[in-house]
Amino acid sequence: MPAAWFRAACERVAKGELGDQGPEPSPTTPEAQVWRWAWLGTRRRFLGGPPLPIEDLFRLLGCGPEVIAGLRWALAEELRSAALAFDAPSVGRAHRPFSALPDDSPTARCQREAAELWWAYAQGHFAACAEQARGVEAQALSLGLAPLVIEAAALRAWGLAASGSLDEAIKQGRRASRMARTEALPQAEYLAHLVLARLRRLAGGAHLATRILRALWRVAPPTWAPWLGWESALTGMIDNLPAGPGQNLGEWISALNAGDPGRAEAQQRALQSLGWPAINTDLEAWISAVDPRCPPVPAIAAWCEGQSAVTPPVLQGLLGWKGQAPADDTAFAYVLVDGEIRRRLPRLGLSLIDRARVHTLPQTHLKQGRTEMLLAALALAPPEGVAEVDCFHNVYGFPYEPEVHKGVFDVLIHRSREHASALGTIVRGKGLIRLELNGPILIADPRCTRPLGDALLGVLAESAGASAKEVAKATGVSLRLVQATLQGLVKDGACQLEKGGREVRYLVEDTTFSEPTIRAQANFRLTDRANRSGPDG
Repeated sequence: MPAAWFRAACERVAKGELGDQGPEPSPTTPEAQVWRWAWLGTRRRFLGGPPLPIEDLFRLLGCGPEVIAGLRWALAEELRSAALAFDAPSVGRAHRPFSALPDDSPTARCQREAAELWWAYAQGHFAACAEQARGVEAQALSLGLAPLVIEAAALRAWGLAASGSLDEAIKQGRRASRMARTEALPQAEYLAHLVLARLRRLAGGAHLATRILRALWRVAPPTWAPWLGWESALTGMIDNLPAGPGQNLGEWISALNAGDPGRAEAQQRALQSLGWPAINTDLEAWISAVDPRCPPVPAIAAWCEGQSAVTPPVLQGLLGWKGQAPADDTAFAYVLVDGEIRRRLPRLGLSLIDRARVHTLPQTHLKQGRTEMLLAALALAPPEGVAEVDCFHNVYGFPYEPEVHKGVFDVLIHRSREHASALGTIVRGKGLIRLELNGPILIADPRCTRPLGDALLGVLAESAGASAKEVAKATGVSLRLVQATLQGLVKDGACQLEKGGREVRYLVEDTTFSEPTIRAQANFRLTDRANRSGPDG
């Protein structure tokens, strides 16, 4: 029977079996027609293809339970394909008729509630998505619906992270990734591992995110390229990305890096026009970091306002770009004081500043940069000043003890006063210290640095193992320092050492993530790999 053939084909494709399934029968009945569209929709997430004719499908609603089951499958596939394309209107277009289907069984109710998760996610209702996903996962588990169990766990992790519960999100994301690996269902694997990559980045493990994303680029179908491209750009991988939001973000970065704010604004408008909440959330954080006219979003406010020098993980992929910083400057971030604006920003933000009007204080290039640290700390302090003991702690990172530190601090203040004498002065009195400026100024802030370990792990994550000599060459750091740092990272479990004869290589591994299944890789070869784009080409 044609309907049975198409239904069985749907189930095989969902498992990643994309090979020859025999001659396609003619869909002569409504049941066969709707299940044929369900089959095409399932293949679409692997191989691409046009959207399903939802309006035509829905006209078959009154044709019996087998048609309704096929409709449910087809609409679910259409909804997920729309989400992969960041197409919120099409998610709604599939969701509306899906929600109108009768829930005539526990399985049907679970499928509908799983579709509701995607709708909540597409609308930016992340907290609701996380809460609803808990129930969907439990229900799907009781019904033995493995794909929905993994999907619900992954979307719950995403929703928790977006709602600020990162620790719980990582716990759930790791569960989802392990379940996906066990079940070896390709689409579930792609989703769970992609969410894990995002969580790793948000937790400060950009090197682990890079490792996962590069593995996914090698196996995931082109239909996943928009999501993969976006997450790749957020980690700093912007080369060779396919058309889509990730490429737009990469162009935005490149334009700011080249000092072309007009081109950057065009890419920014293109991203904002998508209306996809998750993209907007990421983009707002980056825009408010680099644009001094924008108030910083809560996730980065402490960094921008100087309350913390630790770079927020959400900005990790942004901080390393040189931008329009002076050629001999080494700082990753600057402090801008211009009228009411008193804040820190990354180097890319220098493209959005009138450099003819705002003077840049040159770096001293002393080893520890204490002069710039003091001036940056004072520039971020309130205009009335800050207590000297607090200022000392901001610069040195440990408490002030007058009998031990007074002489050293006095010398630093004297040197800093001389260095900034053409632009302002440092005023002390009654236990307070403040910086009085003659006009707008940019001051390098050496406190915001990328730890050497992070830089080395980033190199290791982009290769399938590298020697200390190769890492030293890639980073420009002395071999001896690289060797010592790598030994510490191995001891801490951040990377692994692999010996082969006389050669020692280092690898980054995620204790949760493992490469997607070999079957997924074999099936992907059935797609048009010649047109492949991505960081690995």
